[in-house]
Parts: sequence; C-alpha cells; structure tokens
Amino acid sequence: MTIDLNSGCLIIMGIGALGGIVHRIVTKKGIGLRFCQFLAISMGIPAIIMLAFADKLEKQAIASLIGAVIGFFISKTGKDEPNA
Repeated sequence: MTIDLNSGCLIIMGIGALGGIVHRIVTKKGIGLRFCQFLAISMGIPAIIMLAFADKLEKQAIASLIGAVIGFFISKTGKDEPNA
C-alpha cells in the first residue's frame, strides 16, 4: 500500500490538530498562544509542501513562505516564557 504525498500531508495535519486538541483536553488547558503556534506550524508546513509539489507555487514563493514560518517559530519561542 502506498500513500501519496497529499494523503501523507493530510494525515500529518489531522494528527497534529487532533493530538493538540486531545492534549489540551487531557491537561485541562485552554487554547493559548502556544497551541495556536503549534497549529500554525502543523497545518502550515504540510499545506506549503502540498502546494509546492502540485506546482501551484513558484520556487521564490516557497522559499519566502518557509522562511516566514521558520522566522515566526524562532522569534516567538522564548518571548513569553518567564525568566529562569
């Protein structure tokens, strides 16, 4: 059985969203900044990959989107954490 790229990306997106929601329910936490960031990463990167392999995005747009996602993720990692 083979899974094509789109199906694999959709599975990753579903697992990320469902896993995040289950985690929040089990730990009795609400939807906060970190959860929104996690969803943006777990849904955005597979969507960029799917569009890139479907030739719906040009190479320059792909590079810009991946750079923006990485910059967003890195810039927000320790900003809201308490100082140790």
